[in-house]
Amino acid sequence: TQAIAFNQGGSLFFNFRSFSQHCRGRDRRKLITEWFVTMCHEIAHNVSSNHDKAHSHAMETIIHNLIPNLVDCSIYRAASTP
Repeated sequence: TQAIAFNQGGSLFFNFRSFSQHCRGRDRRKLITEWFVTMCHEIAHNVSSNHDKAHSHAMETIIHNLIPNLVDCSIYRAASTP
């Protein structure tokens, strides 16, 4: 199985092939949001390597703190226009 992304020793790795295949014909804004959440998920593994309560809490905190930056991002705003 090929991982979409993983965190190894605090370094994040993303599978570009998976990303490019996943993107075909999809709404760009939705894709940006999905990859944002994927990045937050991987960053949360710096708090807990497991998918436990600590990981969930860290992920929620990261998303809560960073989502305003995503919404303000010009790439995100441009993705919503045809």
